[in-house]
Amino acid sequence: MNVEQLTASIAQRDPLLANAVSQMVGYIQDKWAAPYPTKKQTETVNAYLHSCLLYTSPSPRDRTR
Repeated sequence: MNVEQLTASIAQRDPLLANAVSQMVGYIQDKWAAPYPTKKQTETVNAYLHSCLLYTSPSPRDRTR
């Protein structure tokens, strides 16, 4: 899956998150030009996405409505 496919897939559910992922990928590609991400890069992106998912997840109160 390439970046365009990934962001298009995410954008179907959350356009704001798709934009954040696109920006983060661009930042990483500019900062660390390598064909494959390092473990540290992968962990950084995963931590960022995890924080976004936690922030956008509905609260238990929202699920009962």
